[in-house]
Amino acid sequence: MVLSPPASRHGRHAALLLLLLPPSSRGCFHATIKRHLDSSCVVRVNYSRPSCVSSAPQMPVYVLHALYLDERRAFMRSQLRSLCAEDVSWMLCLDRPVVASLDAAAFRCLHPCFAHNRYNPAHEPHISNGTLSLALKHKAAYVDMELRNLPAALVLEDDAVLPPTLWPILAAAAPPADATILFVGSYSLWPGGSLRAQAQRQGAPATAYRQSLASRPPVVHVLRRNASDWPPILGAVAYVVLRRGARIYAHTPVLSQADVGISYLDAAPQPQPEACGGHRLDRPVAQYGLATWAVFPQNDHYWNVSNRAGTHQRGVEGHGKARHAHGGQEVRKLLE
Repeated sequence: MVLSPPASRHGRHAALLLLLLPPSSRGCFHATIKRHLDSSCVVRVNYSRPSCVSSAPQMPVYVLHALYLDERRAFMRSQLRSLCAEDVSWMLCLDRPVVASLDAAAFRCLHPCFAHNRYNPAHEPHISNGTLSLALKHKAAYVDMELRNLPAALVLEDDAVLPPTLWPILAAAAPPADATILFVGSYSLWPGGSLRAQAQRQGAPATAYRQSLASRPPVVHVLRRNASDWPPILGAVAYVVLRRGARIYAHTPVLSQADVGISYLDAAPQPQPEACGGHRLDRPVAQYGLATWAVFPQNDHYWNVSNRAGTHQRGVEGHGKARHAHGGQEVRKLLE
C-alpha cells in the first residue's frame, strides 16, 4: 500500500492536527493497555511456507480473538494459511474475564462512560464486559502497532471472510497521506455494494461475488468518507489503520462499541455526546474506504459460515473456555 498526496486542504489540515497530538495528553489509557500486553496474549504466527508464492506485498495483520470461539479460529486460521500471511498477531488480551477483574480505577481509565448517541438510546452508563473486551482488543492492536513502529496494519475481527486476492487489493489501494483508517469491509455483506450503498443496495448472490474476487481482484478505487454519502457507522470487521490513526485511537478511551467508536459520523444534527472524564466521542477525521467492499463478516445472513453472531458477548462456542485455561504452548498450537 502506497500513500497518495493529501486529497485536499482539509486533508492537510487534519494531518497537521494529528501531528500536534502528544501522547502524554491522552492520560492513563495507553499505559493501562500496555500493561496488559505480553507474549501470552499477543501471539505472533507466520503462516508462510516454502510452497507459498506471494503475488503482492503483504502487511502485518492483527486478528482480534477469544480462544473459546473454536469455529471462528479454525476458519480464520485456514484463510490466513491460504493467504500465506507472514506476520499475524493474534490479539487475545483483555478477554471478558480480564475485563471483569479490573479494579475500579483501571476500568474507569479504560471505559469512563458509554457516550450518549443514537447507538445508546437507553443512555446506559457502561457497555457490557463482552462488548468492552472486543473494543479493547481493537485498541490493544493500535498500541502494539505503535510499540512496533508499524506504518500500517490490517485489523480483522475473527469472523471476517477474506478474499483470495486480499494482498493485491490492499497493494492497489492508495489512500492519501492524511489517511487515518482505510475500511476494506463493513458490517453487512452487500456483494458488489460499497460504502455509499451500505444500507440500501442488494447485489449478486454472495457465492457469485466471492468467485469473481477469486478469479481476479476488482479495480480498486479509494473514496474519502463524508457524512452525506456514507452511513453513520461502518463495521469494524476489517480495516487498515495507518500510523496517524494509531496515534489517535491508541490514546483515547473506549466510549462506545468498537465500530461506533472508530467510525461514528452522522449528517443529521445530534445531541452532543456525554462528556465523561474530559473525553468525548469525537468525529472521525480523514477516513477512507474501498469503493467496493472486499471483506465481509461470516455471520451475515448472506454468508453463513458458522453463524455465531455475538459470541464475544455470550461465549457459546467451545463451552465457554477462557484464555487463562490454556498454557502458553497449548495456545500457540491452537493458532499455528
